[in-house]
Amino acid sequence: MVEDATIIAKALTRIAAWLDLSNQDLRAIIGVVDGNTVIASLASNEAASTNALLLIQLHVLLTGIVGGDAGAAGSWLKSYNVALEARPLELMQQRTGLKRVADYLESRGSVSL
Repeated sequence: MVEDATIIAKALTRIAAWLDLSNQDLRAIIGVVDGNTVIASLASNEAASTNALLLIQLHVLLTGIVGGDAGAAGSWLKSYNVALEARPLELMQQRTGLKRVADYLESRGSVSL
């Protein structure tokens, strides 16, 4: 539904701003096909919708871990993580990487990074 896609797209815009993600990063994470808007992709592509909801979940998990510190969250995403063997932001842009990062954060619970 376009209405749901619009609401999710607004949430993603806020999350991207909070995490200091570029539009290109956000599109890569969600899996937006070139030429499509985020809303069009969310409305027509189940994988993009799934990734968008997973990114929202990741945001909630990361916010809880860093205590709402956007700078710490952005820094963590862009820094090499030994446990993930990659920078989380780069991993999130791969097909299964977003789920892997979300699972890692979920396993960390409220433990500080």
